[in-house]
Amino acid sequence: SCCAVGSTPCDDGNPCTSESCSAKGGCVSFPVAGCTNTIIYSNSFDPSATGAPASLKQIAIVNSSNKLDLGWHLVPALPTSSVAGVPPKPQSGTGLLHYGNTTNWNFDFTPNQPNHGWFTTPPLPLPSTKSLSLSFALWMATEQSPAYDQLKVELVNAAGVATTIWSKDATVTANAWVPVSIPLGAYLGTTVRIKVTFDT
Repeated sequence: SCCAVGSTPCDDGNPCTSESCSAKGGCVSFPVAGCTNTIIYSNSFDPSATGAPASLKQIAIVNSSNKLDLGWHLVPALPTSSVAGVPPKPQSGTGLLHYGNTTNWNFDFTPNQPNHGWFTTPPLPLPSTKSLSLSFALWMATEQSPAYDQLKVELVNAAGVATTIWSKDATVTANAWVPVSIPLGAYLGTTVRIKVTFDT
């Protein structure tokens, strides 16, 4: 389903929640009765309800710029004023993990020069008896072609071997929040790290 304000998709990819659009605009989420859902790792990138700051939760970041503010970095809250290039508020909460810089909200750090970066989660033991998926909400203010501004998601096993499980293609809607859900059935019973790479 989509919200009337900004046509934001509400589905968060979680089979144990049901999403809809609120009368005030934005998305609301409700638990599905009788549904059990094992969460292996989760991060909203939001400050906690008790006031604790937003956390990367053991996510490791490597940027070609060698700077945390030029590449992948944590944005606990978006600017309240209208700034070109800033995405609208996430589907839930206030925070996000962003690739670029928050001065002009693009990733053209040095004009016409390539840059890239990636982040990885800590090792995640996947149970062998559950149906699992990796779900996230994605906003891409990039070129539509998969040949440029490439984004990919990999699973890295204990031996360090990376397998691509998802990559940006021409069907990904730009400049909109898009829910992504990737089945992980082929990797049950293994320990993996999730690695996300952006290359432009």
